[in-house]
Order: sequence, then C-alpha cells, then structure tokens
Amino acid sequence: MITTFTKCNCYNKIQKLRTELIKTGMEFGLTHPSTVKLSQSLDKVLNECFIIGDSANKSN
Repeated sequence: MITTFTKCNCYNKIQKLRTELIKTGMEFGLTHPSTVKLSQSLDKVLNECFIIGDSANKSN
C-alpha cells in the first residue's frame, strides 16, 4: 500500500525539480545542459512516482 508519506515525498520532489527547471530554463535557455539535466531528472522522478502509484493500485 502506498503511504501518505510516499505520496508527499513524490509530490515534493516533483515540485522542487519543476521549480528548478523553470528557473534554469528561463535563465540559461531550454537547450542548456543544466536545463536538460534537470528535465531528465524530473522525468525520472515522475516515472518512479507513477510506478509507485501504479503498483499500489494493482495491489488493491
């Protein structure tokens, strides 16, 4: 079962990365290596959180 803590942890990670990504993209541009790296990190966290949520739904 997915816990509230896990949901909050995923949400917090996503929000933090989104904020950093927007700030970096606006400052350095969307194709800057730092922006691309943050985008990839956000993608990874989104996929991990989706897998956690999906596995919790399948166990119910």
